[in-house]
Amino acid sequence: MQDRKPNILFILTDQQRRDSMRAYGNEWIKTPNLGKLADKSFVFENAYVTQPVCTPARASIMTGLYPYATGLQRNNIPLSRDIPTIGNMIDDEYYNAHMGKWHLGDDMTAQHGFDTWEAVEDFQRVRITRKEYRYQEAPYNQWLRDHGVEPPSMSMSYEGWVGVAELTEEQTQTGFLGHKASEFIREFPEGDHTDQPWILYVNFFEPHPPYTGPLNDLYDPNEIDVGPGFRVRPDSGSLVNRLRSDYYMGGGNNPVG
Repeated sequence: MQDRKPNILFILTDQQRRDSMRAYGNEWIKTPNLGKLADKSFVFENAYVTQPVCTPARASIMTGLYPYATGLQRNNIPLSRDIPTIGNMIDDEYYNAHMGKWHLGDDMTAQHGFDTWEAVEDFQRVRITRKEYRYQEAPYNQWLRDHGVEPPSMSMSYEGWVGVAELTEEQTQTGFLGHKASEFIREFPEGDHTDQPWILYVNFFEPHPPYTGPLNDLYDPNEIDVGPGFRVRPDSGSLVNRLRSDYYMGGGNNPVG
């Protein structure tokens, strides 16, 4: 066992600001498990992203390449099958599992060196998916049905649906992925892979907008310390930020796109 390579767990949350964690100085927010991880880890004071848009940034994390090298400079461009990811580059001894948001094309099917694949976002099927995979349903849909919820149609994104779906914590994508990841970690050594190391790449959608859901009542709004820009229209900001502000403050759950 001393010569056995370590297991690797990679957790990626979506659009989570550093000031949304107690480890970075937020004294009122409740993030106990992230705090426990931070207490046993390196906490970087400065970190940089190659591009502040989902698909290019995810591609860089997966491949180690800049967006100009992957060819992904905006959202909804498939990652070429010829470009290796960590799933391809890691030692062949590893068993590779990917769970959650992919957003790099053909979201429904295992690819780029991953042995296990748990898809969540049906909306991507009709956008950047090969025809042979277009009607392959995400396992998350069955999770919803098992919990008494009808999944959204393929024409509606999770982002556009979750704000009005009135889900419980267990029914969200985070609940699904947390269950699947825990199950994988517990049960993997009991199968045919007793001495095989694994890498588990878990990609959560939350806390991505629309910032509304089963934890809405976790805090008393009157006790939250907010800055001077809170609920103030950014009149000097870009058009997209002004439109987002109008939409949210007008009661909308989903931003312009």
